[in-house]
Amino acid sequence: MTIRYGLVKRCEIQVSHVPGHEGEDIDYTDYVCRDFPLRVADGCEKENRVFCALWTSAGYVSETGIGFAVMTLLALIIGISTHSRRRRVWRAAAGLILCHGMLFSSF
Repeated sequence: MTIRYGLVKRCEIQVSHVPGHEGEDIDYTDYVCRDFPLRVADGCEKENRVFCALWTSAGYVSETGIGFAVMTLLALIIGISTHSRRRRVWRAAAGLILCHGMLFSSF
């Protein structure tokens, strides 16, 4: 059994070996993913309340950082296509990249 945790998913791979006919083994693989963390299954209501709150907050911070990266790309594309002043475009892009870096440096 192998369990992998992501920021919003928990996946479990379970491989079962069954002895087969004439020495040939049969392998069954079961791959199941679910949302993580869940209130009841992961104990978020009582003993793991702080962990679950921090884990969920990390997911929100990650999504916000991705939003800043997308806004940086859009600012560059719009700035280049409209031939606006280069200083303004690079200043905006630098500010957005700074916000993106601050959010991802907390990991």
